[in-house]
Formats: sequence, structure tokens, C-alpha cells
Amino acid sequence: MNKINWQEYEDGSMTPEMRKTADELLKTDPKAQEELDGLRSFRKSIRKACLTEPVPEHKLRKILRSIVSPTGSKSGSRRLLLPLGAAAAMAAVAWFAFGPSITTDPNVERTLMVSNSTEAAAFAAEGAGFAVPPITLAGLNATLTGTHCKDGFACFDFLVDGALYHVTMQTSPASTDPGTMKRHEGQDFLICPKGVRWEDDSVNFMVMGPDEETRWKIAEAAAREASIV
Repeated sequence: MNKINWQEYEDGSMTPEMRKTADELLKTDPKAQEELDGLRSFRKSIRKACLTEPVPEHKLRKILRSIVSPTGSKSGSRRLLLPLGAAAAMAAVAWFAFGPSITTDPNVERTLMVSNSTEAAAFAAEGAGFAVPPITLAGLNATLTGTHCKDGFACFDFLVDGALYHVTMQTSPASTDPGTMKRHEGQDFLICPKGVRWEDDSVNFMVMGPDEETRWKIAEAAAREASIV
């Protein structure tokens, strides 16, 4: 019986010995390749849904029901997610979609599913190479679902009112996007089609997500929290 954990194979946490066994199995067992392809298809579908639109609970469940393995059978991973509440389900979805990475290569993005902003900031700072503020978005209906980072870049993923938003931080110069400048509480913001940008202590911040008004509220909260660190 095939007992390979393909999630570990994908996220890099599998031991070298087990990975060698998995590679050999992929060469000889079509069922093993089918399972791996099913997991990759599942994560690709969820990733696309997360990045392109809000995902309230009823929509999330609809998306999950639509995902099947290449043979047409329902994914076991999907069945595990269906009983979860909206925030927990989205956190699980983020983990399946983007996966936790334990790589030490600074040019490869590392991901951690976490709900504690202090833990997220410590993880992101280690990978990004600069101080990352523990942003919580206090006062908003926001839940941190995870963080991802690489050298010079960090991002916090939040569910805000049921939709996915990203607060990115980078040390490289921000791209020059057309937009409108707005000064608020002593901070200059650029409101552009992609989101809301600002700079604090040589770090360029940006908020991205589906709703313009909510992006501004997130930017206000994040800028306030980042400035007091």
C-alpha cells in the first residue's frame, strides 16, 4: 500500500531517504503519480481562488466542492476542510495552496501558516533580513492566516470581513504606479489601482485585496502599528 505523504514531498519537509523512496515509486507506480498530480491540482485551484477574489464561507465551500482528483473522485484533503468554519477553513486553504517551506535559500520564498502576529513577524524577519512589525490590524474584523517571505520581502495574509488581503513589505524600491497621494496622521500614502503604498523607516509597504475602501482601512491600521514598533 502506498503510504507516501505527498504534502511533505511537495513542501520539502520529507527526509532524504523517504524522498528517494517516493521518487522511485513515482517511476513505477501510476497511482502514486496520480495522487501527486491530484494534490498539485488541488493547491493550484485553491491558490487561484485565493488570489483573485474574496472567499466568504459559502463561496469557499462551493470552491472546495468543485475540486476533484484527476480520476473524478473527491479529494481526501478537500473532505477534511469542509467541516471547518470560515476563518479556520481559509487558514487551512492557505496552507494547502501555498504550503509551508523550510528552505534556507534566501531567494526561495518561505511560508508559515500562523495566526499569531508576533510569531509571524519573527519568522518573516528571519527570512526577509529586516525588522518586520507584528501587524494585527487591531480594530478591524481581521484574522491573520499566515506569512511568507524571502530575502528583502515579507507578506502577511489576512482575512478581513471574509476576504483575503495582503500586507507586503520590501526593502527594494517600490514600483512607480500612477495614483493619488493622501496624507493621514503624518504619513504619506499612494492610493493606486493595485492597492495602497507607503514607506516607513526605509521599508516599502503595500496593501492589496479586492475592496478599495477596505484596503485603505487596512493601510491605516498597518501603518499605525508599524510606526510604533
